[in-house]
Amino acid sequence: MAVTWEEGCAEPWIGGVLQALLKCYQHHPLRVAETGGFIGYTSSKLAEALTPEDELIVCEIDPFRAGTVQATLEGAPCRCTVICDDVMRWIQEQPQESLDLVWLDDAHEKQHVFEEIEALLPKMRPGGLIAGHDVYGITELHEVFAKFGGYSLALPYLGPAGGLGLLQA
Repeated sequence: MAVTWEEGCAEPWIGGVLQALLKCYQHHPLRVAETGGFIGYTSSKLAEALTPEDELIVCEIDPFRAGTVQATLEGAPCRCTVICDDVMRWIQEQPQESLDLVWLDDAHEKQHVFEEIEALLPKMRPGGLIAGHDVYGITELHEVFAKFGGYSLALPYLGPAGGLGLLQA
C-alpha cells in the first residue's frame, strides 16, 4: 500500500493531520470518504488510520486514476471502495448522516466546493468533519469554508495552493 508523494498530492503533513483527526474518533465503524483520489497518496494515509471495521470510499472521476487508487489501496487495513463517478452524483446517493469524515480534493473551483459542501452537510453524522485541501494560494477556498462557519489552516504548501480547511457538521 506504500505510495510515494509526488507533485499534485496533498502535502505529507496534511496526511498526518488527517490521520490524527481520525484517531480522535471514539466510535467505530467509521465511514470516511475522499473526493478526488489522484494517485492514492492521501487515500493510503486515510486508510492507515482506519481499523478493519471502518470503511474508506474514494470517488475519482477519471478511470485511470481510479484504477491507480484501487491498486494503491490493495492490502489496506480497512474496507476500501473506489468509485469511478461524478462526485456530486455520488454525494446525492449517500444516506443522510452516514459519513464521519470527508476529504475534499477533487475540483478546486470555489463554486464547485461550495456546492460540494452544501450537498455533503446533510450526509454528515453529527460532529462529522469535512476537510479540504488547497484552501490558500491560487484557489482561495478558505473563503468557502468560512461561509459555512469553518476554519482554514495556512500550513506550508509545495505548489501554488495548499493549506487545510476544516468544517464540523
